[in-house]
Amino acid sequence: MRENGRSMVEMLGVLAIIGVLSVGAISGYSKAMLKYKLNKHLESVNLLLNYSLQNVSSFKLDESQNMYGEIMYKLNLIPDGIIYRNQRLYDIFGNVISVYSNVSETGSYEYVFRIQIDKSDINSSVCQNIAEISRANSSNIVAFETLAADSEGSDGNVRFWGDGYCSSGRKCIKNMSINDIDELCHYCAEGKQNCRMAIFWY
Repeated sequence: MRENGRSMVEMLGVLAIIGVLSVGAISGYSKAMLKYKLNKHLESVNLLLNYSLQNVSSFKLDESQNMYGEIMYKLNLIPDGIIYRNQRLYDIFGNVISVYSNVSETGSYEYVFRIQIDKSDINSSVCQNIAEISRANSSNIVAFETLAADSEGSDGNVRFWGDGYCSSGRKCIKNMSINDIDELCHYCAEGKQNCRMAIFWY
C-alpha cells in the first residue's frame, strides 16, 4: 500500500532550512540598515557643521548666548537626520550635539561643534564619521579632538589640527591615516561612559 505526503523528518528538515535562511536574511537586513543610518549620520552631521561654519555672523548677533542650537533652529539650519528637541540637538543615534562658543586657553574667542556619544556598540563607527567630517572640512577649522573619560576621570585626549594650524610638529587633519583615526577612536570604541569629539574654529 503506497502512502502520499511527507514524513515528519522531511518537514523538520524544511523548517530548519527556512529558519537558517530567515536568520541570515534578518542579519543581512540589520547590517544594511546600520550602514544606511551611518551614511545618513555622516551626511546630516556634515551639513550641520557646514551650516555652523557659514553662519558665525548670525551667532555673533546675540552675544548674550553661547549655545546656538536654538538660533540654528530658528534660522531653519537643522538638516534632515538631526533632531531639535527641548533646545538641544541630537543625531540619528540619539547622541547630543552642541554648537557653542567659549574663550580658549590662549584667551581668543572660539566656536565649538561637539558631539557626545552615549555608551554603545557603534561608538567607533560614529567616531570615524566625525573624523571623516573633520578631514573634509580641514581647511575651515582649527582643530579636531577626542576626549574619553570614565567614572575615574579623563582617559585619553587626541588632537589633530586644521590646514592653517598644523605646522611646528602638530598633526594635520588632512593627513590623518586609518591608523590615526583608529587611535582617535580607540577610547570611544572601548565604550567609555563619556566619549566626546569636538571641532574648533574661530
